[in-house]
Amino acid sequence: MSRHPGAIVLATALLLGFSPAAIAASEGSLSVQPARGATGAQVEVRIVCPEEQPFHFRPLLPVESTALAVSGAVDPLRSTADLPATVRTVPPGRYSVSVRCEGRGGNGLIAYRTLTTTFTVVPKTTASSTPPPKKPQVPRVPRGGVATGDGTFSAIR
Repeated sequence: MSRHPGAIVLATALLLGFSPAAIAASEGSLSVQPARGATGAQVEVRIVCPEEQPFHFRPLLPVESTALAVSGAVDPLRSTADLPATVRTVPPGRYSVSVRCEGRGGNGLIAYRTLTTTFTVVPKTTASSTPPPKKPQVPRVPRGGVATGDGTFSAIR
């Protein structure tokens, strides 16, 4: 495998008569919004495949991730996709997310680009449904002392 796959694509495109200006490329991107979440959280995976002449790139599923269960489908005519995902039950930490884009050009040329990002799984917070019991202001009322109440305001009448 070549150390510079882009050089092979460039050389092939030049041999086929494409100008260097037409071969200018955008890198493409892969992002997860929000970039962190707890088990069960809903996130969105945004895929933007590169723009690289003479190829028309499109996302190839599946999106590879240990932390995310990605669903949805891609439009084969579009180079972008927004896919819903759910955070899987995995230990908290940083996880890789990747997807391949396939580019088809004239004369049967095919190229692949891999997009990668990271997603952070955070610990799930447990929200208590009942508030903790209220502690009295004075743990033990002194004998013969005045009872001060529970801390709520009351007007003297």
